[in-house]
Amino acid sequence: MLGDAQLGEAVAASTAAKAAKTTDASVPDKLQAAVTSYQKALALNAALTKPSADTAAVVNNQLGQALGRLGKTQDASDATKQRPSRPEERREVLL
Repeated sequence: MLGDAQLGEAVAASTAAKAAKTTDASVPDKLQAAVTSYQKALALNAALTKPSADTAAVVNNQLGQALGRLGKTQDASDATKQRPSRPEERREVLL
């Protein structure tokens, strides 16, 4: 998934910068790109005739990770909590 690659790049850049005792100004942009990709994945999943609850759960978790690294803790928490138990609820949340 593109978002995973983007999140991985951001984490790697952040880790390298910390090791060098500096900062990497590109990290927030990389994280935002991952957020955008995850949001698109959720929208595409929701548009399916039968959206995948498993896909939604995984993508929401990853979205929460990216948002958390951006410092958007409330948005991150909200994203990771979007896991309805009934199929009809899953579709409503993803829309």
